[in-house]
Amino acid sequence: MRTINFIFCAVSAVGILLYANISFSEPTVLACSGDVKIVRSDSVTGYACEPKMVLKTGDWITTSGGAYVEISFDSTGKNISKLEENTLVVLKNTSSEKLELFDGQVVTSLQGMNGTDTFTIKCPAGLCTAMGTGWSVSTDGVDSDIKVFDSKVYFRSINKTGTVSNEKIWIEQGYSRKIRQYETPQEMVQLSSSDLENLKNALNVSSSSLSGGSDSGASGIVEVGGVGMNVGSAGLSTGEASSR
Repeated sequence: MRTINFIFCAVSAVGILLYANISFSEPTVLACSGDVKIVRSDSVTGYACEPKMVLKTGDWITTSGGAYVEISFDSTGKNISKLEENTLVVLKNTSSEKLELFDGQVVTSLQGMNGTDTFTIKCPAGLCTAMGTGWSVSTDGVDSDIKVFDSKVYFRSINKTGTVSNEKIWIEQGYSRKIRQYETPQEMVQLSSSDLENLKNALNVSSSSLSGGSDSGASGIVEVGGVGMNVGSAGLSTGEASSR
């Protein structure tokens, strides 16, 4: 197996980075805090995430412990996904899928959907689709948990051959449903009032002005798309490839 280690400067914000009154047509970073890295689709180099950063299809996004990033998918900033700490996704941004979640948690609020538009997040167990909805998807790579705090979403399982089921499994507002990869989804379970409140408060895009951050000196190995990256604070270089 080939392992490629890259050393790059991990500059991340100590405080919360925010900006307001935005207008864009591509997925754009609204806010971020802590050690958040973007690996472009045509690269294996990780870059520190910053507000106003425009994201492209195929970009990998990873958050470390205590970090998060909020991404808007429309020109009004009303359709937002928040990647919580220790999360790994790849940006799809197609008509059928917006994000693919490999690990961690994504909280999404859709307040600006038009007509019959849908927003789908793929997780190891299948596809979760919504419109005008607030919900979260979390996974450890095998088990997925879908929680809905506004309206409802539906889930379609993926079998071992990669085929997506036509059956829609619904999760109603105020409920959650756990799904293990290749298994039948469990019954809905009512969320506690504290769970509902936490989900509703998870997305807090502020109107504060943009503020700067400082080098966190983060370090360690981050694996993105099967590529191992050595995150150090010494500088940015392409490093050396090695195989074993």
